[in-house]
Amino acid sequence: MTKPNKYHAVKTKLDGITFHSKGEAGRYEELKLLEKSGRITHLKLQRAFPLFAGKNKYRQEIGSYIADFEYWDFDAEAWVAEEYKGFRTALYKWKVKHFKAEYPQYLFRETSARRTSGEWVKRGRGWTSIKTS
Repeated sequence: MTKPNKYHAVKTKLDGITFHSKGEAGRYEELKLLEKSGRITHLKLQRAFPLFAGKNKYRQEIGSYIADFEYWDFDAEAWVAEEYKGFRTALYKWKVKHFKAEYPQYLFRETSARRTSGEWVKRGRGWTSIKTS
């Protein structure tokens, strides 16, 4: 017997790909439709982004952030790193904050069954959430 997920996520298989949750698989289906309609392109799954610390010769890789989806959004005219999230752990929050600092050229979107999709854009010295439909 397999141990249940502590966040109650149910692994789901779709198109021969195993997703961490039903919601993530559902979002993949939505993104495939957007890709087919031409609104997004270059959809990739589980894209790893290395995270670094230090400067100049002391700069070293300290870990990575793995986005659920990466794609080019024609409406936003930008690369998007998207996360389908159920529960936000402290480590997840730290990695997202580090990702945003390391990769300012990316829009970060977090989606879930409970929250509205949002885009995070850099405004001045901080990040601002913009609700999208």
